[in-house]
Amino acid sequence: MSVHSQGYPAIIYSILPAMAEDYQSKKERWKRLRQNFPTPLQNIALSSVDAIASLQQTALLLLAEINDQIESLPKAILLLDIFPDIDKESLLGLVNAKGEISWQAIKSPAAEKRPVLQKPAQAFTEDILSLADHLQSFYAKMPRTAAESLASSNAMKDALNVVMAVRIARESTASDFVTLCLYGLFKESEKLLAEDIKANPSFLNAARQSDLWDQ
Repeated sequence: MSVHSQGYPAIIYSILPAMAEDYQSKKERWKRLRQNFPTPLQNIALSSVDAIASLQQTALLLLAEINDQIESLPKAILLLDIFPDIDKESLLGLVNAKGEISWQAIKSPAAEKRPVLQKPAQAFTEDILSLADHLQSFYAKMPRTAAESLASSNAMKDALNVVMAVRIARESTASDFVTLCLYGLFKESEKLLAEDIKANPSFLNAARQSDLWDQ
């Protein structure tokens, strides 16, 4: 008995799953895609091709540049997928980081002055972990270790300063007037940042890949 004779609507055909791609077809497709990659990436494992092909062009070129310097290709791909504009130094530092980070031992580089807003080491650690929490909420697929490494990286220094500034402002504000002023300031800042994102195609593309953007 046909589907039609059973009384099913014709539209059901449009939602029936397509035949799954067999491994041989997938393998050939991966090979064709890989041929279009920059030369340093043309010998990577076929299983990584789809993930690399989904990267933005700038991220793809950076991956090709550092391919022989990284210890974990999957970690590099993940970071470039989430942060396509990350700089080379930060990416290498995160990808090649060994083991877990001891947050009690985190200190600013000796050559750099600590931000004026920074408090003692314990408070600074809390700010890093707080930023890592935010990163995971913004990017659900980001592993905890990657979030914590990124939160302590030089690339996220400005974001960390904002986290510290917000915490200090909330802790030190006892006035209802000042609290409302801070609230208004944050709302206005959100509008300005949204306008910046909309005006920059790269920012907008990254925003749409996050769990933040609903515009």
